[in-house]
Amino acid sequence: AGVVLSAPPIKPSSHTARAKMVLLTLGRAAARSGPLARFVAQTPPSALAVPSSIGAVRRFADYDWNMGVPGSRIRNPDPQGYNDVAPGMGFKWWALMLTSGACFVWGNTYDLSRGVNIAIGLFGPNAPM
Repeated sequence: AGVVLSAPPIKPSSHTARAKMVLLTLGRAAARSGPLARFVAQTPPSALAVPSSIGAVRRFADYDWNMGVPGSRIRNPDPQGYNDVAPGMGFKWWALMLTSGACFVWGNTYDLSRGVNIAIGLFGPNAPM
């Protein structure tokens, strides 16, 4: 007896789902271009854009984002005690940033102190090309 290999069966639901999607798309296009669409889709003259209102509109410009995002149920439980927009990072964070920056600058000045020009670049001989 030999091994029989067969392909997996084709799911009939994928064909029906595609047919439903095509019918839905065609139905929406027909509804948009139908005779009633002209009456429903008319915009009143007051809703048309005035040239002065075109551009970047700043909404929620005076909103306190430390309270939370508008419309969200998630709120900052202690807005006076914790600034959620720009939290203070503390001494250890800034010590890490200053030390790493100083080590980066100091490590790249090694080539300047040598009598022979060592031009291996910023990342050394294994630099990505």
